[in-house]
Amino acid sequence: MIGHGTEVRQILVLDQTNIPHSNCFFTSLVGSRVRIGGHTSTANFRLDKGEIAIRVPVEGKMQSFPTGQTLLGAVIGDDSAIGGQSILQPGTLIGPRCRIYNHCSVSGHIPPDSTVKPKSLPFEIFPRREVSLSHD
Repeated sequence: MIGHGTEVRQILVLDQTNIPHSNCFFTSLVGSRVRIGGHTSTANFRLDKGEIAIRVPVEGKMQSFPTGQTLLGAVIGDDSAIGGQSILQPGTLIGPRCRIYNHCSVSGHIPPDSTVKPKSLPFEIFPRREVSLSHD
């Protein structure tokens, strides 16, 4: 399903995948049974206009593999879920069965069966008695 207000360009979306409202997915491959939160995007272009490389760990060391492409978004494995308002940077590889929490900016290689959470919360919660709503 491709939702209302979603822009897609040069993507392959496999079976039973849900890309709902207000997303932008460019030059990407999205596996089967993937769930995407609203307002999520794949970036497919480097600001320096350079070639996009795929970075993956090989024998414990990160290695870059040139793609020969200047436009390449993300590859998202089967059965993964991407939270709302996330951004997938150019050349991101997300393995199968991954969970990416809301508000994450993800790049590089995310191994299969991984969970990605933001480092900090965008808000704090206080007990009601400590919050004053008056404008004195």
